Amino acid sequence: MATRLFISIIILQSRAASRCSAEIPAVVRKTPRPGRAARASGVPHLSRRIARCIECDAAHGSFQRDDVQMKTCMCERQHDLRRIVLTGGPGAGKTAVLELVRQEFCAHVKVLPEAAGIVFGGGFPRVLEREGRCAAQRAIYYVQRELERMSDAANAAIVLCDRGTVDGAAYWPGPDDFWAGLGTTRHREMSRYHAVIHLRTPPLGAGYNNGNPLRTETAEAAAEIDAALLKIWEDHPRRCIVPPSSDFLEKATRTIEILRHEMPDCCKGGKS
Repeated sequence: MATRLFISIIILQSRAASRCSAEIPAVVRKTPRPGRAARASGVPHLSRRIARCIECDAAHGSFQRDDVQMKTCMCERQHDLRRIVLTGGPGAGKTAVLELVRQEFCAHVKVLPEAAGIVFGGGFPRVLEREGRCAAQRAIYYVQRELERMSDAANAAIVLCDRGTVDGAAYWPGPDDFWAGLGTTRHREMSRYHAVIHLRTPPLGAGYNNGNPLRTETAEAAAEIDAALLKIWEDHPRRCIVPPSSDFLEKATRTIEILRHEMPDCCKGGKS
């Protein structure tokens, strides 16, 4: 199964590379492209891990598994916690990147589960009417806040959030103010996060996977959500945008490099 999936990845990448590359959206901060030598040595390594991620997604519908053990770290110092959000529209590759983070970084990087997955996976009804959608976003917001509150007690260098409390505004229906209904403000919620990494959603025909039975959004709807998230987070002073790419290995590598830059020096060399 894993071998077949790995071959499929290579075929899809070859087809995507043969097409004319789509226009890359403007970015707030240009993330560095990995050097040729680094990519040459890292591609097989990441390819195997991405193949495993896709296999687990097909089998379980989620990458958030309990059998992934973060690498140990010799560092015992007290860290200054940095809360970082990984956001992006449907199909951006966010979940696969989070699985790679679990396998690449030491235990001082704490990866939080997605609040929406907890809410809906726990049986919260998916109601399409406005009141039901508003209720779901309120529930997701409070679950996210409590997940972050619990993580503050751990001696983590980075708490990586699978979306942040700000994301809910992109899914909020109707004209009512998302922030007022929760008794908070956009500025207050954004200030909770040290940095934001936004993975852009690829368009249909350039990497967007609308064949995933767990993904209900069309390519057009996914693009609208991605644009809304881009607008909502635009005022954050430390936002990195990773543009869509026909080569997901490149996209994942650039995201990992951003996170590695945020790690304290004491944890960069203490993994085993």
